[in-house]
Amino acid sequence: METEERIENVEENDDIVEQENNSEDEDSDSSDEELADRLQTQELEGKVTANPYHYDSHVQLITILRKLGDLEALQHARERMNKLFPLTEELWLDWLRDEVPLATNESEREVVAKLFERAVKDYLSVEIWVEYIQFSIGGMDGKDGIKNVRSVCDRALTACGLHTTKGMLVWETYREFENALLPGLQPAPGTIPSSEQQKQIDDQVARIKTLFRRQLSVPLTDMDVALEEYRAWLSEEEIDHNTKFQYEKAKKKLSQLTVYEDALAEVEEGASTISAYQTYIEYELEQGDPARIQCIYERALTDNCLLPDLWLQYTDYLETQLKIGHLAVGAYERAVRNCPWAVTLWQGYMRSLERNVTPHEEIVAVMERALEAGFAAPADYKQLWLSCLDYMRRRVKWEQAPGKEVQELKDTFQRAVDYLQQYFSADGDQECKIRQYWARIEGAHCNNMTRAREIWNDIMHEGHGKEAHLWMEYLQLERAYGDQKHCRKLLQRALHHTSDLPEVVCQAYVDYEREEGSLEQLDEAMAKCKPVWKRVNERRAKEAEKENQAGQVTSRRAEEWRQAKPQKKPGKKADFKQKKWSDNKHIKEVPPRIPKKRPVSDMETDSDGFKMPVVPPPKKKRDGEEKSSDKVPENSEMELGDRHDHKMDDRTVFISNLNFSVGEEPIKKIFSKVGHMVGVRIVRNAAGRSRGFGYVYFRTADSRAPALALDRTHVDGRPMYVSPCEDKKDKQPAHFKFQSSGVERNKLFVKNLPFDVTHDALEKIFSEHGKLKDIRMVTYKSGRPKGLAYVEFEDQKNASEAVLKLDGLQIGDHSISVSISNPPVRKSKTGEGDGSTTTSFVPSLGGAPKEEHGSRGKARTQISLGLVPRSLKRKPEPKQATQPAEDADVKMKLAGSGDVETAKGEGKSSLSNQDFRTMLLKQ
Repeated sequence: METEERIENVEENDDIVEQENNSEDEDSDSSDEELADRLQTQELEGKVTANPYHYDSHVQLITILRKLGDLEALQHARERMNKLFPLTEELWLDWLRDEVPLATNESEREVVAKLFERAVKDYLSVEIWVEYIQFSIGGMDGKDGIKNVRSVCDRALTACGLHTTKGMLVWETYREFENALLPGLQPAPGTIPSSEQQKQIDDQVARIKTLFRRQLSVPLTDMDVALEEYRAWLSEEEIDHNTKFQYEKAKKKLSQLTVYEDALAEVEEGASTISAYQTYIEYELEQGDPARIQCIYERALTDNCLLPDLWLQYTDYLETQLKIGHLAVGAYERAVRNCPWAVTLWQGYMRSLERNVTPHEEIVAVMERALEAGFAAPADYKQLWLSCLDYMRRRVKWEQAPGKEVQELKDTFQRAVDYLQQYFSADGDQECKIRQYWARIEGAHCNNMTRAREIWNDIMHEGHGKEAHLWMEYLQLERAYGDQKHCRKLLQRALHHTSDLPEVVCQAYVDYEREEGSLEQLDEAMAKCKPVWKRVNERRAKEAEKENQAGQVTSRRAEEWRQAKPQKKPGKKADFKQKKWSDNKHIKEVPPRIPKKRPVSDMETDSDGFKMPVVPPPKKKRDGEEKSSDKVPENSEMELGDRHDHKMDDRTVFISNLNFSVGEEPIKKIFSKVGHMVGVRIVRNAAGRSRGFGYVYFRTADSRAPALALDRTHVDGRPMYVSPCEDKKDKQPAHFKFQSSGVERNKLFVKNLPFDVTHDALEKIFSEHGKLKDIRMVTYKSGRPKGLAYVEFEDQKNASEAVLKLDGLQIGDHSISVSISNPPVRKSKTGEGDGSTTTSFVPSLGGAPKEEHGSRGKARTQISLGLVPRSLKRKPEPKQATQPAEDADVKMKLAGSGDVETAKGEGKSSLSNQDFRTMLLKQ
């Protein structure tokens, strides 16, 4: 026993030592991890300091600081980020949930309440509003506590109570709060409430009823649940007629909204939802409910906050349709924080502030913020300065005595010119728009043409004197606010300096003297302009001569190329060789075709006068010669020639119906998934333009089958046809691809579909009735839908149920037709002799029987059939069964028509000339 106790004690001591060692290891690991986090924090602090607008660095820093539990540094990092960027719903919820438990007194709760106010302004978030309501309920013990909670609840309903999928949370939270207050108003058990108590109880009950009725009049998901809760709350009381009417109306509205909500829900995670939201927004705009339009815009911006165009749409609606100034200003403030690189948003923001009579200092502050936003191009800064100058000009009251506003405007002009020159040099304002604007202000409003001329002289001396349109702008200002002396001086200067369009200046000079000057001044102007016009005409003549010479050279080269080109494109017939027929002696030997020689008179001559023969075309490789394309190098793409080699047909597929703009790269991306592809060749014409078909080559023949499965894959909006690559000369007559096999009971034929219906939409509709095997949308070659589809179920029972339930279903404006697939049987006639089958025409989608044509057009006109004697049109009498087999096939040539009819099994002999004569003379 003692030995056993000793062993147990030793084992127990070993366990304790092991546990201590494990705890030490864990402490060591945690300290190492914390040290690594501290080092990463320092690195991220450096990144944020160097580039404050790097969003991801801010997020990573906040995540690590929250993990370390450094609340002071975490709060500083969050404030710094929120100063530059709006925070997402997740970042705000983490921040608020960290701060709420720390608020223990009234002053700290006020700080958190202000934090909530900042959070709900960034984006529309139902979760943040619910957290705000709950936080308010927790602090309603103070004065006006219940009133404050109700205020927050009402604001939450205004902000997101119309959110179709999430708005129910706000309504339920509000009702739960009001329901919780009702028991506190009830009198003690066994006592009768006083009149004042009864009034409070009645008011609270009426308030809860009103909430239920308001909620049931809004189209929200799970409306049925809310109705049942209302019935349970009413107990024995019936729901009033008006509430039922509003509920049914909202239910009908919800069925319309479900289409758009489903489209949003079907967007894959990580994909853009802007297309689905735009459709939703267009629908709400048509309905014209401002509250719902605001709600859907806010939802769209929450998911697509980095799209400046969407912000512009929203702000334009608020300013032009809703016309509520403070809402537009608030939206612009959020827009420039989300998209600070969009200069149009800053311009709209400044105009919106001016429209709402915002103090001058605030507008100037916005301008300073915009200059620090970091636009992509110098032109954006120029547009920003022009908007600022427009605002500064509108501030000036020109009808009154000049004040400080005029000087502020001039100072802003000078600052704008200096700013663009300092940071962008000549690229800042290449057309000198700002200085032209400045000169017009000086001449038109300040009556200071001296300063205006100084500004224009600076523009011309900077290298713009050769541009005629600038001289014309200067002339307009001078004619409007200057004098004739300076106008003539300006035109004469322009005449000597303009080099791009001197004829424009000449015409302006002559027109001015004709309108303003004397005859002598007009003669002088024409004399000065005459040599300029002469130089212009000479230059134009030289340019025309050069163009003519270039055209002649091009024509001559084209003619030389045409003459050097063989008369007929060499093909298989050109390589025809004489064959000897040993077995058929009665067939004469066909002599080889000898190409015509080019006449000696048409040949070009060299420098010594000798005739130069045309260079023969390159020789083709013989069938036995090995091509480089036959050998495919390992791990590299094959070098493809200009023609397809049919030796590679077993590992090649033929692609067609391609858009002419599609190149090799999209095709490689599609077929690289099915096997080891070694090359793609799009067949092109002589100009290098795609002909819409090509070849895809694989290393082995095993890749051909999965490649053929990609038939009708959409490439650039068109279905790409993928088929086996076969040599036409060896190809047997192919049967129709989709031959009818009778009724296909597990496949449905769907007609009258809207042209914009998608594959996913059909799959969602039909998959509710059973497991699907395949869906094929019928399209034209261009990819445009025909409004038809085939839906194949795995079980024919499910297909039958789908027909009963979906036939006549309304999709948009279309009532679809659903039936069991039963393709039309293709009529055929089978000969008795050889058993061959000739397929006759079956009308299909938009098809029509084609008329047979010969080498010279139609074989016969329909008139010739009308000239056949009636006796020959009689139906042949049935033949006895004992007719010999060799007389079964009789060919009868009709006189005058040339049509040949084969009467198989009719037993008639060939008619002689005497027989024809007898029939024609028969009375």
